[in-house]
Amino acid sequence: MDKPMPPLKDGEQLVYFQSGGEWSFLKTPKKYQSKKGVSPVPVVIWFRGQSSYVRDGETDCLIRPPYKAILNRLLEQGYAVAGSELTGVHYGRASATAASVALYRALVAGANVDAERVGMWTPAGMGGLTMWNSIMGPLHGKVRAVVSTQAVVSYASVIPRRKEAIRRAHGFPEDILDDVLIASVSGYDALSQMGLRLAVGGKAFAKGLPKTLIMHGETDDNIPCGPNAVELHELLKKHGAESTLHVFQDTGHVLHKMEEPIASMTGEFFREAFGR
Repeated sequence: MDKPMPPLKDGEQLVYFQSGGEWSFLKTPKKYQSKKGVSPVPVVIWFRGQSSYVRDGETDCLIRPPYKAILNRLLEQGYAVAGSELTGVHYGRASATAASVALYRALVAGANVDAERVGMWTPAGMGGLTMWNSIMGPLHGKVRAVVSTQAVVSYASVIPRRKEAIRRAHGFPEDILDDVLIASVSGYDALSQMGLRLAVGGKAFAKGLPKTLIMHGETDDNIPCGPNAVELHELLKKHGAESTLHVFQDTGHVLHKMEEPIASMTGEFFREAFGR
């Protein structure tokens, strides 16, 4: 049985609870009002990368210097921030998407957050798969803005480098062939699934997608920029969704270690998207 979100008080606070069976956290800004309907605040939901975690009473994203700087910037702007363990090293599996939805519902029901101003942010890697699968699926039309930083959206682009982690996350045998693995997880491939949904739903589906900022390093050989950041951006723009792409020239897989200009760009993007 989940440990529910505790009763909240006015002002800044950090609480840990369980949603969808996963440890989650919520941190509120200084001017937070706990009474439902009184000045609800925007909320930005963080999607963990492979080495991150949320446990009972602890999450690395609030103490790791670059992440801490970015989340503190959002708190200073008056937003709540939240995140979930998302079932561990998930690589976009269905259970992680379910955990994401459970956190969203817990926040909307149990905290005085503005359901019309929900944002999402992933700083690196696998978080992009579950984030986008949530946005395209059960949370379609419910997310206003998203920041996707050096995120994986294409399985094929990171195999064989990340094959072992993907294989384990989805429960496939050690001897599975690369092309068989890619085909087997295609239903969770954010890029191809986005293409399918936009091909069928067109502008009506694109209208329900959030305003998007994509950031990536040009020379990232861990998560290649082209088949992840560039292709996703071009796909969104082609179908009329709002997307901005910023490629850091001569920069590799280091954006998750950079405090600036990532914190400033992330903060300004959400400020514009939330209208404050």
